[in-house]
Amino acid sequence: MEESGRDPLEIRIQYLEEKLRCCEEENRKLIDIQQNLGEITNNYLMLHYLNKNIQSCRTSKSLWKAYLHNISDKGFNYTNVAAFLPDEQGLFTVNYYLRDGKLYTRRLDDTQIDTYIQLAAEKRDCMTSSDKRKVALPMLNHFGALKAVLVAEKETGFLLEDLELLDVYIQQTIATIENVSLNERLLHYQDLLGKRLDQFVLLHYLAKEINEGIDYYNILKRYLSALQSPVGFNFKNSNLYIIEEDSMKRARLVEGELHLEIVELKEGLILDALEKRCGALSADNKELAMPLLTGGKVCAVMEIENEKEISLEKMQILEIFALQTSS
Repeated sequence: MEESGRDPLEIRIQYLEEKLRCCEEENRKLIDIQQNLGEITNNYLMLHYLNKNIQSCRTSKSLWKAYLHNISDKGFNYTNVAAFLPDEQGLFTVNYYLRDGKLYTRRLDDTQIDTYIQLAAEKRDCMTSSDKRKVALPMLNHFGALKAVLVAEKETGFLLEDLELLDVYIQQTIATIENVSLNERLLHYQDLLGKRLDQFVLLHYLAKEINEGIDYYNILKRYLSALQSPVGFNFKNSNLYIIEEDSMKRARLVEGELHLEIVELKEGLILDALEKRCGALSADNKELAMPLLTGGKVCAVMEIENEKEISLEKMQILEIFALQTSS
């Protein structure tokens, strides 16, 4: 009854005010949806750009440099970004990080890994530091294998939306990371195979040269030349100690000519190689004594001196050379 006694104009105004409030509420919801849609679109465009940014990388270092820049100054704008890489046993051995825009690498041991990073690797889940400002996200391939742990810092702390977006980026880029790693390993093995083939061709050539010597002295000269020649092993200096029944002779090249002299040794690498019947290296890895065996007996010992350290690979090639030429 009271309603019917109200002024129709007042009722009309009240109705319009209520309608206006509903429109404003709908408008606010629409603005929120537009903002969310804008954020989603921006995030999609950013992820697309960042993903494309690493597609051209061909080495692990170039990849991680681009990747960490994407997480910091070129995309997410987080600080103190880093990547921790495990070895085949799952132990973290390599850490990539940015400093002043440059990529640095360091070798690690277990004492240098923060607890939350270790937990992220063990639990295969996102972990944060005690102050919530740092986050560690495991990077898993499609088989669940851990490829790296990504670490970043945000001054105001990480929100759920931040972590979700980072996780999406990791999922989008893990295949690229694995492809670069596999391609790098393939190139390494191809290079290694090429070197092995070159080495065997070299050994065949040198052994053939030595075996074509017309006499004992000519063979010794060719042998020492093979060790020192640029087309051979290119060592700085070499001697050949020949074991006879009651003496030891040293053969060496002096200005291209063969010199033979009887020597008596009381200690050193030569005697170590004789006693152990295997290669003996000096403390600085720049001198090597390698025995030559015939019928199970040491008939001679090569003495090598090099300007650089003699690698294990070089030692293995010399062992093959010694086997091929000891007779």
